[in-house]
Amino acid sequence: MPKIVNHEEYKKELLAKSYEVFAQRGYSALTIRDLATNLKVSTGTLYHYFRSKLDLFEQLLVLIAERDMVEITSLVEQQNTLEEKVDIIFEYLERVELECQKQMLIMIDALRELGAEEAGKVSGFERADNIYMKGMCEIFDLDDETSIFLGCAVNGLLIERMINPAQVSIQGQKKFILQILQMNKKIR
Repeated sequence: MPKIVNHEEYKKELLAKSYEVFAQRGYSALTIRDLATNLKVSTGTLYHYFRSKLDLFEQLLVLIAERDMVEITSLVEQQNTLEEKVDIIFEYLERVELECQKQMLIMIDALRELGAEEAGKVSGFERADNIYMKGMCEIFDLDDETSIFLGCAVNGLLIERMINPAQVSIQGQKKFILQILQMNKKIR
């Protein structure tokens, strides 16, 4: 009897496994053949599910963003106040900091390989970013511009933590983000 394959689940499994390969080797150092070898599948299998390495990577970014926002949303859904939500999200950031930094480094490597002009045309980066931004808009009742600012602040914080972890703390920056969000509420 032929094996019944849930193609959507198998595709997600390939994406999840490919993340570790990207994390170990970087985006630019990998080819589809390398990915296939590391995932123990044929290149034909990868091409069946993904048009290219970039397509696979874009879908991986979206999958990670969706997964993160489901987790973050479930953590804050019982919280009523702005302060409680910010506390929960910054605790989450502390818990997943190294993973977030790993993701950022892979993305930077991909952006470097693509170049500035091509990187701006990659819809997967934008789609993943929009998932985070929309999630923050809903959690904190933000307008788009404030959500973009919040995303930039968090990304900058994670990069600064890679550069100077002894001086920059997540909890130390939390109070400034909270103040900005409180001011935003008063202005609106």
